[in-house]
This record gives sequence, C-alpha cells and structure tokens, in this order.
Amino acid sequence: MKTIRKLIHGEIIKAVSFVALGFLALFVFFDVVDQLQSINRLSTSGYQFKHALLYVTLLIPGHLYELLPLSVLIGSIFVMARFAQSSEFTILRTGGLGPWRALESLF
Repeated sequence: MKTIRKLIHGEIIKAVSFVALGFLALFVFFDVVDQLQSINRLSTSGYQFKHALLYVTLLIPGHLYELLPLSVLIGSIFVMARFAQSSEFTILRTGGLGPWRALESLF
C-alpha cells in the first residue's frame, strides 16, 4: 500500500505543480500587460518597468492562494484519467485496491 500511495501522490504532486505553474504564468502575463498600461499613464510620476515587475511579483502569492484549489482538482482528475486510460487503475483494483482505499489515498 505504501508503494501505491507514493505512486499516486508523486503523480498528483507533479500534475498539480504543472497546472498551477501554467495558471500562474497566465495570471502573471495578464498582470504585466495591465501594468504596461499603467506605466504609460504614470511615467511622469516616476513609475518604471522595474516597479511594475516588483508589483506583479508581490501579487504571485495571492494568485497562488486563489489558484491552488482549482489546480488540485484539475491535476487530480488528470492523473486519475491517465491512470484509467493506461489501465493502471484497473491493475491497482485487481491487485486489491478498493475504491475507498483509493479515495483515502487521494485525500
């Protein structure tokens, strides 16, 4: 059971990290584009590109906090769908992994 748990947790952590990084990159891109407009407006008051990048960098933890639940859901569904597609989940069920144990491992 320990090996199965390590397999599922490892795959889910990789998938969630990939999804979160993708969403985070998208949000950072949109924030940078938004700040470019602010640079044009506020250039007379000394607002520069480095200030905009600092502001966008400081927004990252908030975006990550907002995106993490969605990333966990999408990453978990992706991993379980991949397990089902490659018949790994069927093999695990044949090997004695019950549906409740699989759900327990996901939690």
